[in-house]
Amino acid sequence: MITDDVRHEVAAKMLEICRENPDVSLQGMVASAMNECLPEGMEYGPTLAELIDRPTCHNVADYTKESFRCSECGCRVLVPGGRPDGVLVVTSEAFPLDWYSCPVCGAVVLDDAY
Repeated sequence: MITDDVRHEVAAKMLEICRENPDVSLQGMVASAMNECLPEGMEYGPTLAELIDRPTCHNVADYTKESFRCSECGCRVLVPGGRPDGVLVVTSEAFPLDWYSCPVCGAVVLDDAY
């Protein structure tokens, strides 16, 4: 799964390649950046599509125990004061009322019911 950090790393590499070689072809720039930043064996087409279009998810949390659970990667964010058995624990100061994206995989949280 492509995270926002990886997405930003690949974009930064693409910009660096373009600065170093303004005449580079689009295909060459994309392939070079992906080869340098992503693991071997990836499929170019699906990986490029995932880099461009952020994945989506739903918040499937059990609100008695957690504030957020990503339907895609399973990231859990516990309610403030909850036991630290989830992936993340946030303080009450950093606790968002609405989740716009998953803090782990970066998927955009859709508002509609699951």
